[in-house]
Amino acid sequence: MLRIALVAALVAVTLAQNLEDCSSGGPEFWCASCQNAEACSALIPGLVDYCEQIGIFSAGQCGGGGGDDPDQVTIPPTTQAPTEGPTDANGDDGALPINNDNDDVVDEPTESVEEATESDDFVGLLDIVPMPNPESQNAVERFFPNDDPLYAPFISQAPVNITVPPGATAQFKCQSSGAPAPTITIMAKEEAASSYDPPTKEEREQAKSANPDRSYVNIIQEIEDVTEEHEGWYRCMAGNVQGAVYEDAYLRVLDLCATISCDPGKTCEPDYLSGTASCVCPECDTSFDVICGFDCNTYFNPCQLDQMNCQEGTDIGIWTQGMCPAVTRPEITDTIFRKGQNDGGMMLRGITSVHQVTEGDSFTLICEATGNPPPMISWWKDGEKVHEGAEYGVGGAAPGDLGVYTCQAMNCIYGGDKLNIQESEGIQVNVEEIANGDALGTPCQVFGDPHIVTYDNKLYDYMGDCNYVLSMDCDWGEWVVYGNFKQCGPKDMGYPASCLIDVTVFWNNIGLNLQRGWIVVYRGEKVALKYKGEVMVEDIKIRYDGLYITVELPNGILVTWDGIISTQVILAKDSVRNTCGLCGNNDKDPNNEFLARFQNTEAGDSINVFGNSWEIDRMDICDELQEEIKAEEFCAMYPDRAQEGEIRCPEVFNNAVFDECRPFLSTDGYEEKCRYDFCALDEMRDILLADCGVAAAYVQQCKAISGVYISAEKWRSAVNCPTVAEHQNATVAEGCPQEQLPWTLV
Repeated sequence: MLRIALVAALVAVTLAQNLEDCSSGGPEFWCASCQNAEACSALIPGLVDYCEQIGIFSAGQCGGGGGDDPDQVTIPPTTQAPTEGPTDANGDDGALPINNDNDDVVDEPTESVEEATESDDFVGLLDIVPMPNPESQNAVERFFPNDDPLYAPFISQAPVNITVPPGATAQFKCQSSGAPAPTITIMAKEEAASSYDPPTKEEREQAKSANPDRSYVNIIQEIEDVTEEHEGWYRCMAGNVQGAVYEDAYLRVLDLCATISCDPGKTCEPDYLSGTASCVCPECDTSFDVICGFDCNTYFNPCQLDQMNCQEGTDIGIWTQGMCPAVTRPEITDTIFRKGQNDGGMMLRGITSVHQVTEGDSFTLICEATGNPPPMISWWKDGEKVHEGAEYGVGGAAPGDLGVYTCQAMNCIYGGDKLNIQESEGIQVNVEEIANGDALGTPCQVFGDPHIVTYDNKLYDYMGDCNYVLSMDCDWGEWVVYGNFKQCGPKDMGYPASCLIDVTVFWNNIGLNLQRGWIVVYRGEKVALKYKGEVMVEDIKIRYDGLYITVELPNGILVTWDGIISTQVILAKDSVRNTCGLCGNNDKDPNNEFLARFQNTEAGDSINVFGNSWEIDRMDICDELQEEIKAEEFCAMYPDRAQEGEIRCPEVFNNAVFDECRPFLSTDGYEEKCRYDFCALDEMRDILLADCGVAAAYVQQCKAISGVYISAEKWRSAVNCPTVAEHQNATVAEGCPQEQLPWTLV
């Protein structure tokens, strides 16, 4: 993958001609000869001593440098020390050894060399350390001094640390001089150590006899299509018969924009020289394509509008092509208050005064306005913006929705002096809170996967897969409630859990089927419900409040259905009628609930025997539930779900929003079933949410037992559950398609 492109330019070093050459030159030029050093000393005092200090001249070779104090010499460095990348952990000093013969070795004061290499001013100028001839017993580190015309290699341009993104081409550059011209390479550091062969005595003598000139050699190494494997240290090495020197640089492979998230309109722009990245707005050309923005200003082309939006953080769109036309101020032509959410609702047009809604009701505010450009409409409550758009709907009114609403129509947005605003008169919305009422009666409840609370407040689980008698009149057979249980648990288990999918209510010869999505079917036809109202089927009353269908039988028994998974059968508080089925016998004794059908005897500890006995299977297609599956078994298979439930369920049921209910109904059993449903629910998991579904069942059961009313908006907000509207949409999505949403029916 490595491609080395060598650009060798041999430039003969000439003598200094004037002082301008001294100003523009560097150490390689200044110390090229005694003549150069002496000529440039006028600009750089102590230059001759400096050249001797770094080993280019022998002591006294150029007359001692005119007696200048070498400590006063200031020589700018010719190579740049790395400013980024890891430190070379090996502590190498930038030099390689050279071979030598004892007869030709001249001792050099090591103190001068150390001062030169350790001083900040001399970093990377020259660092030559010879390796003793293997035949010599002298192991003292020495180097060959320059012996005109031979000069040791000198790296005048060192490679620098670089950062490039994956897939790009990395490029290192290096320049060296010497006589004879040095051989220069760049390669991975670990490979470079073995690439230099020390010269022999014969090679040095042969080179000297050739009388070489001082020459510069450049190298450019490119690494194409880099990957993380290429990251690391690289070494530029220059060597000739006088020795070898090297400089290291680090290659970092990194996409600088990989972790940068820019605001809309901006793009990430990396700067691989500095190793930084920034989010920038687009650059625009000068192409002529005039447009008019919704701020009523003209722009040279669409890019200029995008650039302005990016810089100012605005979101101004294009009103029209070409120059801006005449502007018409916005005019609010109508405001509408609608109770309910369709054309059949109560609609009051014009600017009105006061409107009354009951807690839990839905209402919609609509603003109609004209203008050019078309105005942007928003709704405000008590001076604070609550909605962008012409139509603002509240799915279930809460006390916090009380206030004065106004609509604003604006055009030429962000247009400065061109901005036009018109505001409507106020619309007062009063919300009547629902006070706690009387207890509804004695409830039996089915919820979750499936959990059953009997009339006598016995809580148990039964995961059948058939139709079952939930409750019936065991004295006269006047009424019966069936429940249809189907599998809805983890599909990869041998026997998944189940849940309630529909409920059938019979009163004498009248049968109603309550299906998912708040659908009621009577004799094969869908019953048209009335939101916040009541309809009659024969002598049975059906009410719908946006969250629950309530069926009221002529004898006062109530059946509630949440439209997806939970139901209640509520007897009158003082009822002593003998009941039977999965809801128990209503004899005020929780210890004798499990009476098997036909046998009228206790089923013992086996809930499955009891549950199977109340199966309705005329076609004989249901399998009886044999083995009882406990919550621990589910949760052991799904430890992540179990851990989530251990955190979330106490968080929900310890919330103060339920405090008013606790004296009447403990949250302990519901919190336990919440944990269980976190493990067991599968198909409904992303729709209903185990915690919120069980919390809804708790609130509904509390209301039946005590009359305490906690609005859905209130508790859902307090425990961070989906809003009423989100829950409604998810519930309807589980049922058959409907032409009209049930909470819009009137």
